Amino acid sequence: MADKVVKQFCNGDSFVALHWRNMGAEGCPGECEPVKLLNKHLPELASLVYKYINARGIKCLYIAAPGSAQNFVDELKKTPLTVYNQNVLKNDMPALSKDLKVFIEDSGYKLSLLEQEIAISSKLFIKCRWSTWSDLVLYARDAQRKETIDFTDIPGLPAELLNRARLIKRKK
Repeated sequence: MADKVVKQFCNGDSFVALHWRNMGAEGCPGECEPVKLLNKHLPELASLVYKYINARGIKCLYIAAPGSAQNFVDELKKTPLTVYNQNVLKNDMPALSKDLKVFIEDSGYKLSLLEQEIAISSKLFIKCRWSTWSDLVLYARDAQRKETIDFTDIPGLPAELLNRARLIKRKK
């Protein structure tokens, strides 16, 4: 299924996959401090992601993210990148919609597996540092000698977010 989906992206050109997990703000109710901090920087983060990807001559991005990350998806869509995500998979791929609906509608787990396969097939994967989901993609890509970077390695990330990310790691 992933092969069919990937062929529909960007007219078959290379794309980057990004796994986004809100830099430790998940599970934070409402407008708590981590969410406020993250939301403050979303436009800047989207711009930095765009610059990093554009410098590689790639114009397309698939973002694997929970529904709670729609704000970041929206910011990325404001850049010149062509952005795909699970909403596009579910609603905007008419050539595949019947097959996809049968495959993913009965299970969020199946959608997650499909997104992992999409990430594995990408030209570059930008992973989330403390995610088992990202690690599984990383291991599959390493076996294929494909490039993967950590989101926190994108140049220019705001120091207060990186410092927050380091604190999260110490707690775990």
